[in-house]
Amino acid sequence: TGGDDLNRRVGFRVALQRLPPGSVLRIATSGLYRASVDGQFVGHGPARAGHGHFRIDEWSLDSGAGSGTSVVAIEVAASTARSFYMVKQQPFLQAEVVYDGKVLAATPDFQAIDLHPVVVRKVPRYSYQRTFTEVFRPTPGWSAAWRSVAEWDGPVMKLVEAPTFPLADRGVPYPKFKVIDSTSVASGTFRVLSKPPKRRYYGFHPENFGDFAQEELQARPDLMMSSLQPKSLDPGPTGDSIQPGTFHLHDFGTNLSGFLGFRLRAERPATLLVTFDELRTGPKDTVDPHRMKCVNCILIELPAGTYTIETIEPYTLRYLQLHALDAAITLEGNYLRELAHPHAGRATFASSDPRLDKIFTAAGQTFRQNATDIFMDCPSRERAGWLCDSFFTARVEANLTGC
Repeated sequence: TGGDDLNRRVGFRVALQRLPPGSVLRIATSGLYRASVDGQFVGHGPARAGHGHFRIDEWSLDSGAGSGTSVVAIEVAASTARSFYMVKQQPFLQAEVVYDGKVLAATPDFQAIDLHPVVVRKVPRYSYQRTFTEVFRPTPGWSAAWRSVAEWDGPVMKLVEAPTFPLADRGVPYPKFKVIDSTSVASGTFRVLSKPPKRRYYGFHPENFGDFAQEELQARPDLMMSSLQPKSLDPGPTGDSIQPGTFHLHDFGTNLSGFLGFRLRAERPATLLVTFDELRTGPKDTVDPHRMKCVNCILIELPAGTYTIETIEPYTLRYLQLHALDAAITLEGNYLRELAHPHAGRATFASSDPRLDKIFTAAGQTFRQNATDIFMDCPSRERAGWLCDSFFTARVEANLTGC
């Protein structure tokens, strides 16, 4: 549970000539993955299975079909740590591109790229129950290129053959991954405390649970998050530019679960700390990222340039605050790629009591965010398949989805 196996992020890519329409990408992995073709999002997974078993996802590659070169890329995040969320298992990827029964590319045909120049590896855990936080250090001309350029001339890793594992069909429906933009609702100022208060959520993990020693950590988003103290809040829409020492508060309209995305521009090196939560319970009606005893933040250390960054881990929130720590940052876009059950909206309910209507809407959201691949207790702090929660959630699946 320690050493070089913890929290690895690897990119796999293969360039294919004249990818025919109807081509399919099949993936199985022990970690999380995000697939793309020519830099455009294709899918995320996998659907989790029991220890030692893995499910196969299949994705259409029609968006990349054509007469030129298509780059199929898969980003894999393997925590290799104990958690309530992902089973600790040997990291592996098994993938193939298939058309009409013919394998166009298999795992040995992919180039493997170490992504830790742009994703910091030795970081704190997100929570006791889940694995690691995400810290990004994008590199100009590199961060997105590995997913899209026909010829990759950067360093590659050596692939090692892994043992075979039992594979099964996905068995659950694929999310739709709807992209939802946030709305700016306020801006404010903050100060940085010289000595942040110590929080309970960090440093209480059992021995061999899967954690980096504090002296090894390459970034401390947990301490940075604790050191920020709001000074003022001004309601109303904000512009695109976040000045140093200020933050913008954004609202998604309701609690959602998914992957946070940012389109950012900086004229010189700048640091952005994004905090988030489901409620506004912080000082002056701001976000309190400590409420759930998680590291509810994303740290992005930007060189000068324009970048698009999207998390590979899902988070649950309604509100987020974007803090510019040391230089101005232009926010060209902020979105959430939703991770939810695709069929929960089939059931409808209407009554003469608006309170009951709101309860039904909230119940539907609770189900759809907690039933993506297994029945979970919550989509945020744990994402765990507790049997008591799954018992009650399973009882309403047919009522809400019709299947």
